[in-house]
Amino acid sequence: MIKSKKRVADHGEAFTPEPKPDALFGRVVSILEQARGNVVRAVNTNMVLAYWLIGREIVEELQGGEERAEYGKQVVDVLSAGLTQRYGNGFSPTTLQYFRKFYLAYQDRCAGIPRPSGAKLVSRCA
Repeated sequence: MIKSKKRVADHGEAFTPEPKPDALFGRVVSILEQARGNVVRAVNTNMVLAYWLIGREIVEELQGGEERAEYGKQVVDVLSAGLTQRYGNGFSPTTLQYFRKFYLAYQDRCAGIPRPSGAKLVSRCA
């Protein structure tokens, strides 16, 4: 609660100073900047988790399938084509290989994450 101080002018009239719009603006800007930062962090966290999960799916598909290198390349190429058609750029075979390598580098970090089954991806990784 903001209390205004009353001052007595030269003629004995009491007046209340006008609120400072710059202070209000600064507080509102601070709130919005903090909220935007929180959104960015939440999006980044969820995208990293999604990339890790995609990498896990690719690794498990390749390990469960044939051992030939050509089979792995075909799996990644087909997945890339389907994802690119559905979501646009960002899912090239090279990018999917990065997801696979990311999972392999950090596979023990989130070992308890269940397979997604249409539910929201919510997890805390160590």
